[in-house]
Amino acid sequence: DADPVELSVSEERPNGAMPREPSRSIDDDDAPLRCAQNTMILISVASAISGALFGYDTGVVSGAIENVEATLGLSTASTSWAVAATPFGACVFAIVAAPANVRFGRKPTLCFAAVLYAVGALVVGGAVDVWSLLAGRA
Repeated sequence: DADPVELSVSEERPNGAMPREPSRSIDDDDAPLRCAQNTMILISVASAISGALFGYDTGVVSGAIENVEATLGLSTASTSWAVAATPFGACVFAIVAAPANVRFGRKPTLCFAAVLYAVGALVVGGAVDVWSLLAGRA
């Protein structure tokens, strides 16, 4: 019943070899920094795409507004509201999104926003009057 022999870091092993430290790459210390940089790049690209889509939507509306006015019989004031509904809705929902993120989490909030965006597109596509157009655009 001999006690097992415990080797400390400074002791030699029975065959004369010193215990090895686990191999590490010099770049292992940079892994968290690389991960943070990649995440920041991904967030920046997503933000840029979102901004481009928002600008594209605004540009499409400016080109289509004459047809929408004629089809729905909109007045000048109604047309102005229809064009301004999207930026107004973006401001309102940006304020609402922060508490929603805290309460429900980021992913459910983004999923809800995506569904809301898709429903809005369907409502605008089927708009029959100024109110349905405003509801879809907001």
